[in-house]
Amino acid sequence: MKSRIIPGAVTPTSLRGLLMTDGTASLENQGVPVPLTALPGSESFARELAKHGITLHAFEITVPAQKTLVELRAPGSPVVRVRTLETNPDQVTFIVASCYYDGFHQDRRYLAGLAYKGLGTPAFKLLVGDNLYMDVTPDEKTVWGGYPETIRNYVRYFWRSGYGDVLSTLPTFTTWDDHEFWNNFPEDQCHLQRTTKRYRDEYTRAGRECLDLFQATLNPPAKSGRSYEFSSGRLSFFVADIRSNRKERKSGSDSMFSEPELQALEAWAKTPDVAKVLVLGQPLWSKDGGSSDYNPPDFGRQYARIWDAVARAPGKMVVISGDVHHSRLLEISTTAGSVLEFVSSPACHIPTVATIPFGGWKQGEGSIDLPGKLKLGNGLNPKIVRYFFGTNARNSIGVLSFGNLNQGPVKVSAAFLDLESASASPPISMNASIEGAEHEPEIGVCKGMDLFKMG
Repeated sequence: MKSRIIPGAVTPTSLRGLLMTDGTASLENQGVPVPLTALPGSESFARELAKHGITLHAFEITVPAQKTLVELRAPGSPVVRVRTLETNPDQVTFIVASCYYDGFHQDRRYLAGLAYKGLGTPAFKLLVGDNLYMDVTPDEKTVWGGYPETIRNYVRYFWRSGYGDVLSTLPTFTTWDDHEFWNNFPEDQCHLQRTTKRYRDEYTRAGRECLDLFQATLNPPAKSGRSYEFSSGRLSFFVADIRSNRKERKSGSDSMFSEPELQALEAWAKTPDVAKVLVLGQPLWSKDGGSSDYNPPDFGRQYARIWDAVARAPGKMVVISGDVHHSRLLEISTTAGSVLEFVSSPACHIPTVATIPFGGWKQGEGSIDLPGKLKLGNGLNPKIVRYFFGTNARNSIGVLSFGNLNQGPVKVSAAFLDLESASASPPISMNASIEGAEHEPEIGVCKGMDLFKMG
């Protein structure tokens, strides 16, 4: 018998999570049985998951005090130990990762990276999109159909692969991006039959249901759509789902997410007396992607409103994202205030496009290449004033640490960890000049760690 325990959203007095098992579901915390809620899903979901011989169960544990050790045991699973958060911490450290492709089996390096002593003591990890790849799999021709293929890939990543051990390490909050469905979801892709009219509805339903049962189960309850908020003392997070409910552009839609979700983000951004972190599946500072790969600037109306909320928020906001296959830390000024953007990508780079058709599957490598200006039209005139550091390491994760939360000004330290060398990734300048820039930003010089103040 085997079980997999995946700890999810954590607070000072609670822990959510997911239990997967191929036998009778059972979970204990410090020897006390934990109530479980079965997640049978739809008939299509249940039928396909049963073929893999496993069941899914959600749990939520309540503890009496902050920093409580939760010690979870299930038959056939290693013991999973996590601590609940402090009520009013002066420092919060956490991991940021995105874009994990399992075909190169980097799970052991990933797991070792999470244990790297140079990271301090992370309280949780944020997986910010492309947490698995539905449309890049070595054996994709052997399984066909929305539910069979989608569930097969979730079972591979969450259950069979060593990546499941990564998921079991530290409490996890998630959001997602296109590759939880297919590249540039929900748009057509000429090389993917799943995007044709005949198949796309089933693949979309399967993708959304698997998001809800495997990933969103780990998160705090959403207030609207799949977006949600959480906090650690005076550090407040808004995690915006800007992908899963997009509609094809040819339908006339120009929205990344629903109006209630956007209004919730705007209201949260106005919250006084807290340090704020906005989490998105795609960076705010990005180029127009166009029909080949739509980015936030392609959704001009909502994009401008997000920028307005971020720039005019009390205090300096940090925006966290992934997606772009390089990592970087920027300071961006606007006429209303400045913003910090921290991007961590990829945890494991996908193969190069050229090698996929021939079965060579050579791992690709990104480059740090940024637009010089954005099209907003709302008078904010954002521009990069400082590029602190970045890396195009093929396998890396980020770490952020917010300190001095109770006294201010808040201090933030940041680093990227190269999982291949298990050390702080050497900072590099951009591979290309900032295209179209009307000014020369300051290029930071640091050694893997940078310390600065939030106003």
